[in-house]
Amino acid sequence: MLAEFIAAGYSIAIQMKLFVPEEIDRYAHNHTSPRGTVLEKLREHTLAEVPYSQMQVGRVEGALLKLLAELTQASRVVEIGTYTGYST
Repeated sequence: MLAEFIAAGYSIAIQMKLFVPEEIDRYAHNHTSPRGTVLEKLREHTLAEVPYSQMQVGRVEGALLKLLAELTQASRVVEIGTYTGYST
């Protein structure tokens, strides 16, 4: 993933450590639906303009949070510490 960001011309000040093997991370990314246009533009803006852009919730994490909210049939969600972009 980091190589994709660098290849796209973005710089990341801090490299995030993966909690799972890279193969699993790549599999999850490749099998997660792409972001919508608005979220993709927001991600690009954050990477280009906002300090500490690596704090964004990624596509896989966002999909997991959405799935958890749907599985629990949550009618309300409280999100504390929103950065830019989305989580739930």
